[in-house]
Amino acid sequence: MTNKNNFIYFCICILLINAFFLSNFFSFGEEDSKHILIINSQNLSYSYTHNVVEGIYSSLNSQNNIIHIENMDIQIKHDDEYFDMLYNLYKYKFQKYKFDIVIVTDEDAYYFFEKYNDKLFVNSPILFCGINESSILNKINSNERYHVVEQSIDINKTLSLVNNLHPNSKIFIPVNPNLLSYQYIKLFEDQKKYYSSKNIDVIIYYESNINKVIDKINNLSDDTAIVFLTDFLNDSNEISPLYNLIEYTSKNKNIPIYTFWDSMMNKGIVGGSLCDAYDLGDSTGNFALKIMNKTNNNIHKFLVQNNYQFDYNQLKRFNIPISKLPQKSEIINKPSNFYNISKNTVYTFGVYIILFLILIILVLLFNIKKAKKLQRILNSSQEEYKNLIEFLPFGILVHQNGNILFANSALLKLFKIKNLESIKNKPLYDYVHKDFHTKINERLINQKKNIYSPYIEELGLTPNGEFIDIAVCSYPFFNEKSHSLVIVSDLSEKKKAEELKNKIIEEEKRLKQALEYDKLKTEFFSNLSHELKTPLNLIFSITQLIENNLTNNQLVCKSNNTIHHINILKQNCYRMLRLVNNLIDITKLDCGYFNIELQNHNIVSLVENITLSVSDYIKNKQIYLIFDTNVEEKIMAVDPNAIERIILNLLSNSIKFTDLGDSITVDLFSEEDYVTISVKDTGIGIPNDKLEIIFDRFRQVDKSLTRNTEGSGIGLSLVKSLIDMHNGSIDVKSDYGCGSEFIIKLPVTTVDDITEIDTAYAKDTYIEKINIEFSDIYSI
Repeated sequence: MTNKNNFIYFCICILLINAFFLSNFFSFGEEDSKHILIINSQNLSYSYTHNVVEGIYSSLNSQNNIIHIENMDIQIKHDDEYFDMLYNLYKYKFQKYKFDIVIVTDEDAYYFFEKYNDKLFVNSPILFCGINESSILNKINSNERYHVVEQSIDINKTLSLVNNLHPNSKIFIPVNPNLLSYQYIKLFEDQKKYYSSKNIDVIIYYESNINKVIDKINNLSDDTAIVFLTDFLNDSNEISPLYNLIEYTSKNKNIPIYTFWDSMMNKGIVGGSLCDAYDLGDSTGNFALKIMNKTNNNIHKFLVQNNYQFDYNQLKRFNIPISKLPQKSEIINKPSNFYNISKNTVYTFGVYIILFLILIILVLLFNIKKAKKLQRILNSSQEEYKNLIEFLPFGILVHQNGNILFANSALLKLFKIKNLESIKNKPLYDYVHKDFHTKINERLINQKKNIYSPYIEELGLTPNGEFIDIAVCSYPFFNEKSHSLVIVSDLSEKKKAEELKNKIIEEEKRLKQALEYDKLKTEFFSNLSHELKTPLNLIFSITQLIENNLTNNQLVCKSNNTIHHINILKQNCYRMLRLVNNLIDITKLDCGYFNIELQNHNIVSLVENITLSVSDYIKNKQIYLIFDTNVEEKIMAVDPNAIERIILNLLSNSIKFTDLGDSITVDLFSEEDYVTISVKDTGIGIPNDKLEIIFDRFRQVDKSLTRNTEGSGIGLSLVKSLIDMHNGSIDVKSDYGCGSEFIIKLPVTTVDDITEIDTAYAKDTYIEKINIEFSDIYSI
């Protein structure tokens, strides 16, 4: 009778369960659906994060809810730039959603929400879990929009448990100080002092490198118990999961191991007061339901209690009696005694198995529905990302170890590629000029080291062989497949703009030079008209005066005045002759018809004779003329007429700008390969801003028509041309107000000259030339 009643109750239960699940399964309406966002600091490959999310799903997935999951991967990159990128991503991705609640699963993600508290999901309540830092918990409790589910790490309870189960053992606690807050370090230190007062040795070993921790563990004696809390870093400064260290220690040392995390069960730990990540997630999901349903709105905190869990195999290994365990402890891996099970128990167990199988079938059906819903959401997200990438104005490319996997439309258009399939799995080198292949190698090396490569300019290469100016940066994906995202910008327009700008600058420069040259020509012709007009006026006036004297028969009695007038007439004729000669010579120079006739001469006597021949012309000006040399004879190839013209022009300029009582010095110095001639005066000098233009044609220091001295502005230009034809050089030094110095350097060479070298002094030879060259100095 009892079995029959049990069977009836079983059938009723089956019908009720079917009615419940099928009613949920066939209610496809989503008008009451709630959107829930779960944001994890890490991805779901971390067992802790996976278990928390599973627990949340266990509470929320049975409701008619739409759950979105985002993994921030903060452990990989944790800086303001990365946070800003996540912010822009979430803002764009979820701009169409209003979440009924946002669940944040640990401390690292809290810092992101602390930064963007007033910008992101502003109308949604935020629920935090997996946070143990007291300072963060205080901030959360002070914010009306924030809620928190706490699951504390009870260090006191765990150390007390270890001491009770291993009363004669030392307690060794390795800790990574970089992953532990000051709050927990202080708790450990306080416990160390407490147990030290009871003569119990507690060793806290602060170290972040896992290999050093392993070395320390290898040296521990068997009368030691270990308590693990944090992860450690390997030699590459990467996180080494704690379970690896626990498995190593359990395999290689006969030492009991305790920790605070339930995910470490079956890894080799005895157990402890463990934080159950699944239980934390389940409690978080239930609390989220209350917040969304607006029940208990004034409650912002929910506390999850830890449970004692132990591994039966480890208890047996270290001879720990179950009687010494705390009450209500959960023991896993404990074998059951099948022979002690009654028939009723077997029957009941069979009923539960059948019921369980039915439940599994119903849950699978329900999960299929949810999976389809999630797939729709995933497809929608993929489409949004795809549209975003295609919308971008710059090229996007994804490659694996240098082989192209994806390119957006902007990049295909830039490189004139018809479709993606034509470049898939092809190397990057095919689309970059060979001069930049080393840059690609450097980026691939940086990619393997997870290093971002900033923008650099490169020369792209289209399939048709055309070159494209581009700027490239790459960003590695943090996974084992060595993927990298490359952003390509077109610099062609920028380069064209720069070329156009440079061309405009060059044309403006040419225009400015042309205008300047026109201005110089205008000034030159203005000076030329003045140069011609002045002697013509004098010649015309003297001609009228002589004509008048002849008319009045006064020419004989005024012979002295007549001679003076004739001298003035002659001087101005010389002046016009000098101007005409200069104009003819510069015309010949421009046309390439001006030649010099090199002959072997004693340059010392030649320059000395020219200099001394001028002395009679400067007596009236009371100017001292000095010639000095360090050698008496130096035979070299020169054109004597050109040298005469050069020296006389420089002396003429010095006389023009030198006052009474000043001096002019002509020095000649002979060196091995050069002869240096210096013409130095103590006159008014030349302004610094005019030194660079003084040898330019048509240039004058004083351009006014009322200047104190005459000149056309072509004398020094002609001097420089004559010196250049000797393969020499001329420079000027001047201290404005104190005088100027012109320095000529001529190379010492000789020619095969059959004529006899003339070194004799012939003063009369220079008189005519001096009269011409000095014709514009009226005071002589």
